[in-house]
Amino acid sequence: MKKERRFNPSLPNSSYIFLIVFLFFGITVEKFWSPGNLSTLLLQASVLLTIAMGMAIVIMSGGVDLSVGGTISLSAVVAGTILKFGGHWILALLGAFATGIVIGFLNGIVIQKMKVVPFITTFGMANIAQSLANVISQKRTVYWDQLAQNEIIKTLSGNIFSKQLGSYDLAVDVISISYISLVSILVMIAINVAFKKTRLGVYVYAIGKDQESARLSGIKTDAWVTGVYMLSGFLASIAGVMLLIRTQSVQPTLGEGLEFYAVVSAVLGGNSLKGGKGSIGGAILGAFVLYTIRSALTLEGVSTFWVLVTIGSVLIVGMVINNLVDYFERKAQLRVKLQQVESGLAGGDK
Repeated sequence: MKKERRFNPSLPNSSYIFLIVFLFFGITVEKFWSPGNLSTLLLQASVLLTIAMGMAIVIMSGGVDLSVGGTISLSAVVAGTILKFGGHWILALLGAFATGIVIGFLNGIVIQKMKVVPFITTFGMANIAQSLANVISQKRTVYWDQLAQNEIIKTLSGNIFSKQLGSYDLAVDVISISYISLVSILVMIAINVAFKKTRLGVYVYAIGKDQESARLSGIKTDAWVTGVYMLSGFLASIAGVMLLIRTQSVQPTLGEGLEFYAVVSAVLGGNSLKGGKGSIGGAILGAFVLYTIRSALTLEGVSTFWVLVTIGSVLIVGMVINNLVDYFERKAQLRVKLQQVESGLAGGDK
């Protein structure tokens, strides 16, 4: 009997979307592939890359974290306020990270112990965090004096590497790697290693597929789900610090709307909103898809309105692709089961 080939794509859906989008804009948009634009693209995408990984893990566990935007705002405001009153930069970072972790902890506790659905819990937490950011900052931009002890904050807003292409008198372009981009790359490596080389990935998949079955198999689901939300909050606080460093100030509404982009990135990466399926790499590529579109349309002078329309359309296309992939996978699995049943019946007849 001829063996059926099982549908099992080795790459996340966003790989193909990214390749198509990247090639299309590279051909149609002038200077899109220039080293300067690609350097800028990586810098601009750094924040989304960071929070998309946390969102992907939460979604794979069967939840969603809509508090990411509020967490970014509050974490950045806390760090900026500490700097404003002369606090050391280390204290500012610790304040920001603690804020994100606490918000994630509260999300996990309310979801697991009080049995409130993740959508409602994290949406409410987003509003609480954003309101606190507005209260602490008094709805004003937070600035601070450039003290010697905090000089590193200004230093990190620059580039770790920069090279001018062309002659000194006639510069063609500049290729650079910023400290912020480097941080996002290191975070990506750390999260991927943790997800693939520790129990994190296995447990997240198990909890996302069936939390009760995971609990009965010995997984401490309450602790792990809470930990997942704490990780998402921590990554959001890192993103808040990135924005603080990049702008050298803090707007209290710094993170508003970024949770939407994080969800879109995760979904484009093949992360099922039903849980139990997806990948970190897919979410990373999904984030690059969004910023590739944004960068290309900005170079073409397209208004923000049409950029949002395009991103919304890409989200819908991504959802359709995910559903098609799920359909073909279920069909392939059913075919395999039927073959096993037929083989069993044939063996019984003998």
